[in-house]
Amino acid sequence: MISMIEPHTGKKAILCFLITFLLLQITVSAKAFNLRKINDAENLSSSHIFSIHQDGKGLMWIGTGRGVDVYDGKQVTLYNPKCAENFFTGCRIDRIEQTGENLFWLQTHYGLYAIDMETTALESFEMFNRIAFLDRDSSGNIYLVQGNNCIYYKLNDQKKFEQFFIPDLRANEIVNFFVDEFDRLWIFQKDGNNRCFALRVNERGSIRLDTLTGYQHPAGILYATNDGKHTHYLVDETLALYEFDTSVGKTVLVCDLKKGLSVGDEITSLVKFHHDYLIGLKNGGLSLLRKEDESYVFEEIDVPGSVNCLYKDHFQDMVWIGTMGSGVYIYSLDMYSIKSTCLSEYTSKISQSVSALLVDESNTLWAGTKGGGILRIYNYQMEKIAGNHRVELITASNSLLKDNVILSFGESRQNGFWIGSEQGLSYFSQKANRVSPIHVSWENKDVKSITDIYEQDSIVWLSTLGMGMIKATLQWHDNEPVLNAVKQLLVNEEDEFANHFLSIYSENDSILWCANKGEGVFRLNTVTSTLENIRFRGNTINESNVIQKDNRGDYLIGTNAGLVKYTSEKRKLLDGSNGMPTSSVYAILADSPSGYWLSTNRGLIFYHTDTESFRMYDHHDGLSVLEFNEGASFKDTRNETSFFGGTNGFVSIKRNYFDEGQHYMPSVYFSTITIRDNLYPIETFLVHEGDRTFLTLSHEQNFFKITLAAIDHLNGNSYSFYYKLGNNREWTYNGNSDEISFADLHPGHYTLYVKYYNKVLGKESYIYKMDIRISPPWYASPWAYFVYALLLLVVILLIAGVWMIHHRKKKAEQQQKIEQQHKEEIYESKLQFFTNISHEFCTPLTLIYAPCNRLLAEKNLSESGKKYTSVIKQNAERLNSLIQDLIEFNRIESGYKKPVIAPVDITAIVGKLMESFTEMAESQAIVFEKEISPSVRWNSDKDFIITILLNLLSNAFKYTKNEKKVRVRVGVYQDHLCMVVSNTGKGIAEKDIPMLFDRYHILQHFELNDRFSSRNGLGLAISSNMVHLLGGTIEVESIPDEWTHFRVKLPYLESSLEGSEEEKTISLPNYNLEHNPVFRIPESDIDTLKPTILVVDDEIEIQWLLFDIFKDDYNVLTAVNPLEVMEMLKENTPDLIISDVVMQGADGLTFSRQGKEDKDTAHIPFILLSARRDMEVQTEGLNAGAEIYITKPFHVDYLKSSVRRLLERKESLREYFSSPLSLYTLEQGKLSDKEHKKFVNEILKIINKNIKDKDLSAHLIAEKMNIGLRSFYRKLEEADGINLTELINNCRLAKAVDLLAKTKLTIDEVVFQSGFTNRSTFYRAFSKKYNCTPTEYRKDRKAVSGNV
Repeated sequence: MISMIEPHTGKKAILCFLITFLLLQITVSAKAFNLRKINDAENLSSSHIFSIHQDGKGLMWIGTGRGVDVYDGKQVTLYNPKCAENFFTGCRIDRIEQTGENLFWLQTHYGLYAIDMETTALESFEMFNRIAFLDRDSSGNIYLVQGNNCIYYKLNDQKKFEQFFIPDLRANEIVNFFVDEFDRLWIFQKDGNNRCFALRVNERGSIRLDTLTGYQHPAGILYATNDGKHTHYLVDETLALYEFDTSVGKTVLVCDLKKGLSVGDEITSLVKFHHDYLIGLKNGGLSLLRKEDESYVFEEIDVPGSVNCLYKDHFQDMVWIGTMGSGVYIYSLDMYSIKSTCLSEYTSKISQSVSALLVDESNTLWAGTKGGGILRIYNYQMEKIAGNHRVELITASNSLLKDNVILSFGESRQNGFWIGSEQGLSYFSQKANRVSPIHVSWENKDVKSITDIYEQDSIVWLSTLGMGMIKATLQWHDNEPVLNAVKQLLVNEEDEFANHFLSIYSENDSILWCANKGEGVFRLNTVTSTLENIRFRGNTINESNVIQKDNRGDYLIGTNAGLVKYTSEKRKLLDGSNGMPTSSVYAILADSPSGYWLSTNRGLIFYHTDTESFRMYDHHDGLSVLEFNEGASFKDTRNETSFFGGTNGFVSIKRNYFDEGQHYMPSVYFSTITIRDNLYPIETFLVHEGDRTFLTLSHEQNFFKITLAAIDHLNGNSYSFYYKLGNNREWTYNGNSDEISFADLHPGHYTLYVKYYNKVLGKESYIYKMDIRISPPWYASPWAYFVYALLLLVVILLIAGVWMIHHRKKKAEQQQKIEQQHKEEIYESKLQFFTNISHEFCTPLTLIYAPCNRLLAEKNLSESGKKYTSVIKQNAERLNSLIQDLIEFNRIESGYKKPVIAPVDITAIVGKLMESFTEMAESQAIVFEKEISPSVRWNSDKDFIITILLNLLSNAFKYTKNEKKVRVRVGVYQDHLCMVVSNTGKGIAEKDIPMLFDRYHILQHFELNDRFSSRNGLGLAISSNMVHLLGGTIEVESIPDEWTHFRVKLPYLESSLEGSEEEKTISLPNYNLEHNPVFRIPESDIDTLKPTILVVDDEIEIQWLLFDIFKDDYNVLTAVNPLEVMEMLKENTPDLIISDVVMQGADGLTFSRQGKEDKDTAHIPFILLSARRDMEVQTEGLNAGAEIYITKPFHVDYLKSSVRRLLERKESLREYFSSPLSLYTLEQGKLSDKEHKKFVNEILKIINKNIKDKDLSAHLIAEKMNIGLRSFYRKLEEADGINLTELINNCRLAKAVDLLAKTKLTIDEVVFQSGFTNRSTFYRAFSKKYNCTPTEYRKDRKAVSGNV
C-alpha cells in the first residue's frame, strides 16, 4: 500500500494528483533496505521485547518478558549473573540504562536493579516497582519518576536515592521524561506544558533543581521521545509530528500523520533514521515515513505484529526493532538489500522449487518451477510485501504450456521470451499475452529437456539433457516463431549422460560456452558449429553448472567441486582449502567489475575476484532460502537486481548506494576466557601495572581459550580472524571463529596480536594486542631445571642402557647361535676325527693283543713277564672297548644305527645280565638285589636293551663301594617297559645331572681325558641315545650319600621282524675288564733306612706300576685320593709325593696347593702326573707348588731320575740349614751376619716412627728395643761400626727432602716435621749433604717437574 501525506499547505486537488503520480514513479526506484530477524532468534528468552540497549562494545541488551538477553551479532545468551542466578528469569524488563562503563540499571515491575558488570554485584531497589520514567545525566546520575509530586535521584558516588518535590507533578500526565546533553531535565506533559530544570550539584553533594524556561506546545501531546542528545520528537492531538531542539528551543513541523495512521492505532516508538522516520505502532506494526523532496511518503515495513520499541544503533547505520511476539528485527541500509521470498507467500497453490527466473520489460517477474508451472508476479518490487503483489499462475492446464516442469527461460529479440521445459519448447508473446508451443525435432525425435536457450539473430541454440546442443533456424510468421533444427552437436553418441548440457554463456557473436554435466565445459564456435572440449583432472570438477567471464579475462566455472578460474595458460580450483565455504556452485551473476554472486547448496556467496575473498550469506543473514538450483538465476539490468531460484523460493539482491570508505570497522576486544571448561569474564584475570595490562594466569591455567569480539551486526559473519603469538612473522588463520585456543603454554611473557579481514569491504582491521603472563610454578626454578637436567640425563642413560642391554642381548643371541653352529661343527669334526683315529688304532691294538696272547701261551715265561704281559693285554682290551664305544657312539649320532624291532624276552635278558654281575658283586661284598616281573615280552631292539642295561649296571658297580647295594627293577607300568637301576654311594651332585647325557660335554672331557664324574662317559651317552631311538625316556634321581636311580621307560613298538618262539642264546660282551686287576699291591713293612714315596692315583694299575718301579729302592705307600692321604699323614710323613692331577673327589692341583700351605708338609717335594700336555695346565701345576710336572705316558728312567734328584736336593738343603754358614749372607764379596742386618733394620724402623721427636737418642732406641744401653752399643759396634748420630741425621734429611719435594710446607714447618732442633742446624746439615739450600732445592725440583 502506497500513500502520500501532504503538509498543511492547502494545495488544490490537481496538485495532489500530480504529486501522487510523481511519488508513484519515484517509488519504483526507491532506495532498498534490509529487514531481517536477528541470528539465533529462537534462543531469546521470550519473543515479547520491551526494551533494547547497546553498550560501549556494541553488545545488544534485550529486555524481554522473561529476562535479559545479550546479543553479540551471532548468538543470543541469557544474562544470568552468578550473584543472582535465575533472578531475572520470568521478569519483564521495561527499560535498560547504562550509567557507567560497567554499571547497568534494569527497570522491572518488581523493582529497580543495579548490576556491576565487572564484579557481577547486584543491588536491589525494590521500592521502585512502579516507575513511570527513568533517565540519566552525563555524569551517570540516575533520575526516575514514581508517583506524584516527586523525582528521585541517585548520584553515582552515593548508595541511596534522594528525592526532591515538584508541586503539581502527576506521573500519569507525563508523556516523556529525559535529560538532554546539557544536563537539563525535561518533563513533557499531556497538556502541552513542558517543564525544564537545570541540574546542579551543590557543595553538600546533593542535586538542586533550577527552574528554566520550558516549552509550551499549542496542542495536547499524545506521544513524545528524544534522541538522547538535544532533539525531541512529539506527536500532538492533531496527529502532527514535530521536532523540538532543546538547545535552541525551536520547534519544526515535520508532517501530518493523519492519512498514514489507522484510526485508533497507538504510537509506541519513534526513531529518526537519516531523513526518514520509523514509527512503531501498537496494532499496525512498523511504518516508514520516507522523505521524498519536500514531502513524506508512508511505506509499510513487513514486520509482523505490534512494535514495542525502536532503538538507533550507535555504531552502524541500522535500527533495532522489538516486537510483541516476533522477537527482534534489524532495519538497515546495507551495501546490499537481500530479500528471501517463498512462493507460498504469493499463493498456496504452488510449493515446488524455482528452476528458472526472468524479468520482462514491464517489470513482471516470471518464476518457473519444477512441476508447478510458472508464477507471474506483476510489477515486482523488493520493498513491497509479497501479499500485496498481483500474481498469476500459468500451468499446462490453463494455457498451451507443454508441461509444468520448467527448466529455463530465454530472452527473445521480439516482445516475448522462450520457455524450456521437460517436454519441449514454448514461447510467450507479450503482445498476444499467451504461451504458444514450439515444435522442434531432430531426426523425427522431439527435442525435450531444454536447460537453456540462446537466440542469435536468426539462429536459436538449445542445450538439452541427453540430446546435446541443438542448432535451429528461426523464422517469424505473424509474430509467431518457427524453428527448424539443422544440426545436433553430441559429445558421445553411445552415452546419453555425456550429452547433458546445462547453461549457455555468450562470449561474443562467434563464441558460446556450454556447461556439461560430467564432461567439463565446451567452447562452441557458432560459425563452424563445432565443439571444443575442456576437461579438468578429476570427476566432480567436470560436473560444471555455469560459466562467466570476469573483468580480468578469466573464465569463472561453477562446478560441484568448487569454483574454477580458467584461462588457456592456467587454471585454479577455489574450494575449501582456499577459504570457499562450500564446493557446489550452481549459478554466477556479476554485481560489479570485480564482484560476483554465487548460488550454492548452502546459501549465497559474494566473491571478490581481485582479493579472491568469499563472503557467505546464509540463515545468519536472514536468508530463508538456502539451497539453490542449477542455472536458476537472472540479472535485471534495468533495476540492477539479481535473482536466484532455490528449493523453496527465490532471493532478490539489490546494491544500494554506499560509501565503503566510511563503513564500520569495529574494534576487537577480548570478552571471555575459558579455563579447563570453566568460563570467566576476561576482566577476572587482568592485572594493571602502570600503563600496561596483563592477562595473568598461573601455570595450572595454561590450557585456556580466549573469545574475541568484533561486533558488527551487519557484516560480522564476513570477518576472517588472524592471530600470532610473540614475534612470529606468520599470522595464523582462524577462519570466522572468534575463539583462540592455547594448549600447554609454558610460563613466561607473551604478546597476542589479533586482526581481522572484512570480506565485504575487502579491508583489514588495525592490529590489537594483549599481554599474557603465565606465572611459573615453584618447580620451574633454576635449581629445579638443573635437577630435571640430571634426571633427563639419567633417563637418557637408562634408555641407552636398556637399548644397549637389548642390543647386547640380541648380539649375544646371534653370537650364541653362531657359537652353537660352530660348536656343532666342531663336535661333528671331533667325533669324526676320534672315530677315524679309533679305526686307525684297531691295527696297532691287534698287533699288541695277539703277541700278548702268544707270550702268555709260552710255558717258560717268567712270573714277572707274565704279570707285565697280562697288564699289557688287559689295557689293550680296555682300550679296544673304549674304541668300540666311540665307534658305536658315532654310528648312533650319525643316524646309521637304527633299531630293529622284534619281540624280546626281557625277563631272560635281565636274568642273564644279573648272573654275569653276580661274581663281581660277591668279590666286592656288594648286595645285589633284583625285582623282575616274570614273563615280560616286549617289542623292542634286543641289542639296544642289552647295551642300555649293561652300561647302567657297569656304572652302578663302578661307583658302589664295598658292602653297598645295587638294585635292578624291571616291569610293565602304564603301557611302558620300566627299567630302574639303583645303587647306594656318594651320589651325583644336582648341578652335574644335566651334563650326564650332554654330548658336547662328554666329547669335550673325552678329548681332555678328564674323568670328571665318570658316569658321563660314552656308555651313558650311548644308552641315552638308544633310549631316544626307541622312543623312550631316561631320568636320573640322586640323593647324595644315599641312593642314585636311573629310570628308563620304553614304549611298545610295532615289530619290524617276526620273532621266533625259541630265543637264540644270549651273548654278552666282555664288560668286566676294568674290574679285574691283574695284581693287588702287596702289603710290606716300612724300612726306616729307605726314603718313603707316597703314590696318589685312583687307577689301581698306575699304583701297581709305580709300586713295582720304586719298591726296591724306596718305601712305597699308595692312596686312591687326597682324602685318604690326610689320614695316612697322621702316621707317616713321606719324603716325596707322586700324585695324579685328575682324580675323583679332589684333584691333584688342589692337593698340591693344600700341602704346600700346611707348615707340616710344605717341605715335601711334589711330582704331578697328568695326561694333559697343554702349557697352561703345566704352569698351573707348578704354581700350585709342585716341583716337577710329568706328562703321561712317562719314561720310567726319567721319573726315577726326577725322584732321585729331588730327594738328593732335599738332603743337601737339610745339611745346609743345619750348618753355621746358613747364618750369614754374602754381600759385595763379604759375609755378613743376618742377625746384624735384622738389628739395623729394626733401628731404622724406630727412627722413622719417632722422626719428629727432638729427643731421639740411643737411650730411647734401646728402650724401644727392650735391651740395655750397653748391650745396644755393643751390637751397634758389631754391626760394622755404624755411627748412630749420622744414621739419625741422614733419616731426618731424607724426611726433609721428601717434604720439600711433595708438599707446600714452609721451611720452618719442614724443620719441625723432620725433627731438627732449629733452622740453622737444619740449613747447615742440608747444605753439607746436598750442596744447596732447602729453598734452592725446592726450586730446582719444580723446574724439573715443569720440564717433564
